[in-house]
Amino acid sequence: MKRKFENRDNKDIVYYVGVNVEKTLAYGQTTLFLQEMRPAKLVIDIARDRECTHIYIGANGTFKPKDNSEWSEYDALVDSLTDAGFLVTMEHNLTQSAWFLESCFADNNMVIPVITVEIPYISQYGNNSCIKITDKSFGETNPGVWVHSYNDITKTDAFTHWSQYNEDKPV
Repeated sequence: MKRKFENRDNKDIVYYVGVNVEKTLAYGQTTLFLQEMRPAKLVIDIARDRECTHIYIGANGTFKPKDNSEWSEYDALVDSLTDAGFLVTMEHNLTQSAWFLESCFADNNMVIPVITVEIPYISQYGNNSCIKITDKSFGETNPGVWVHSYNDITKTDAFTHWSQYNEDKPV
């Protein structure tokens, strides 16, 4: 996802700091956003220097490990960050969900899984539209299905306008 920071594209920015504006467990916390893999000690030092209590991995759709080695590096990074006392958001897409669960991050109460689902033009679908969360196959891993109406998923208490992301500062 392209994003501007002080007239710069995000492609050359690895870290930035801001207040987490998304309505998650880390809402309102000073956050270090990480857009690339970096050594845990360096991430921890930067977060502490900037007085961050939360670290967000994968902001702007940047979490894209290419192989098992990179997945393992993220495993170690998240373990180091949570061991150091940081709340960690892991933003990932649906195709990365199996890895996320295999890494046991869902069992760590210091990790916030954010599963990103891109739905362009959602407001054009209208009030009768629904989002259905289902299973890989009938009754395979979930106890059933969940269906949320357009009005359920677009409630204002869960909404963050793009303008609220403007205060983040590159490190």
